[in-house]
Amino acid sequence: MLGRSRRDAAAELGVPEGTLSSRLAAARKLLAERFAARGLGDVALGAVWAGGSGAAAVPSALAASTVRILVGAGAGELASGVVPGAIDRIANGVMKAMIVNRLRVPFVVSAALIVGFGTLMATLGGGNKPNPLVATTTAAPAPKQVRDNWIWLRVTGKMKCKFVAISPNGQIRREIKATNGEVPLWVTPSSKEMWFAEKDPFLDLGKTKQLVFAVKLHVRGIDSQTEKIDTGIVADYRRAFLSRNGKTIGKFEIVQIGLDDRPDIDKNTLVDVVTKREKMLDLPSDHMMRDLAPDGRWVLTTRRIPLYNEAIPWSGNRLYRASVDGGTPRLLSASIVPYGVSISPDGKRVLVFGEDLAGKKEATWQNSVFVIDVETAKATCIGGEVNQRFSAGVWSPDSRRIAYAWQRGDNAGDWSTVPPTRLVVCDDDGKNASTVMTTDDYVLPVAWW
Repeated sequence: MLGRSRRDAAAELGVPEGTLSSRLAAARKLLAERFAARGLGDVALGAVWAGGSGAAAVPSALAASTVRILVGAGAGELASGVVPGAIDRIANGVMKAMIVNRLRVPFVVSAALIVGFGTLMATLGGGNKPNPLVATTTAAPAPKQVRDNWIWLRVTGKMKCKFVAISPNGQIRREIKATNGEVPLWVTPSSKEMWFAEKDPFLDLGKTKQLVFAVKLHVRGIDSQTEKIDTGIVADYRRAFLSRNGKTIGKFEIVQIGLDDRPDIDKNTLVDVVTKREKMLDLPSDHMMRDLAPDGRWVLTTRRIPLYNEAIPWSGNRLYRASVDGGTPRLLSASIVPYGVSISPDGKRVLVFGEDLAGKKEATWQNSVFVIDVETAKATCIGGEVNQRFSAGVWSPDSRRIAYAWQRGDNAGDWSTVPPTRLVVCDDDGKNASTVMTTDDYVLPVAWW
């Protein structure tokens, strides 16, 4: 207190005497606890901080020597009687700062002394003794590893059938082979489960002499090659799809083929994967459901038009948007004949592989890549190759990129050869296109999760 009474010191600081007293008492208590933890005891505390309202200032030489002794004891050097020069300079610096600042802010000085001594002893303190003055610093947890999104492909050819997952730059990440004649269909959004058709109908063709594509669908874990779960769902897997959220199966069935006076009778059904509850959609008989919007409120359909129907220009399929609650489907394109389609994850656009017959007298069977805006029905061609035939693709999760596979035909309409399949990844406007895979196998992109 430099000879001042608590009342005078409090008046000089502009704080109540009780406030000053309580802060000094708290500082003494905290400093005493810290010294006691280091085994220095009350004597050391008294040497550094003389209590009592009438105590005189500690002479600078005595204070400096006391600090040097305390620091030496903290460092385990007291027994040797040698105080390193660095410690001596630090101690003198501390005491000079104490004398210069005097009593202008005693409770601030108290806190500074505590922190200063704690830091000094932590730096120079001995061995493995714990130091409660120093905050424990723990290493930051390693960031959670998040894998990049994978493009899942169904690969068939040379008597093999499997799932292949690749990164957008074409690096193969996983290969999962089908077993016991099953047909890989889809991968769930979590990439933890796979859907399969129970068997390939072509394998039984020699026995049954007929092709039956309506088969049981089952699911198994991505890392389990033996266990499988029978979903109880039967569907023609060529005309079925898994919704983007993995909760619904859409399936299309031809109940009756229109011949002579008999009309086409088709059935479009949405099946809840968990409850197996079915909802049959009220669609015109010549509409085939192709995809379900992310919000579950509408479906993409293609209207089957007879190839040589003179009453309707540009024969072939046409693309429509239809509500799941019924009503008249809305035409999305009057001239594009769609072969492959996919709704974007944001539900705003449709990826279409097909031929635009506008201005043509007949079809050339060459596919181009289109993106159609759902609200305006505006179609934009973003890609296509000369004699491009088979094409299919998927959207990236953020709806900003597209991955599609395609094959080239040497001659339009020539299906006698099986050319290589190329996988292209590009922006949603067709820019920055890159061929990331070329293979002799048949490749169908099924998901980008």
